[in-house]
Amino acid sequence: DGHAFLFLEVLLQPKVWHLVIEEVVERLEIKER
Repeated sequence: DGHAFLFLEVLLQPKVWHLVIEEVVERLEIKER
């Protein structure tokens, strides 16, 4: 499927990983307060 391939290509981009990690860290910090 073309969509699955596009999705994988996006996931492999370091910029995307950086945004995802920042989002997760922010949510974890909110829960700890």
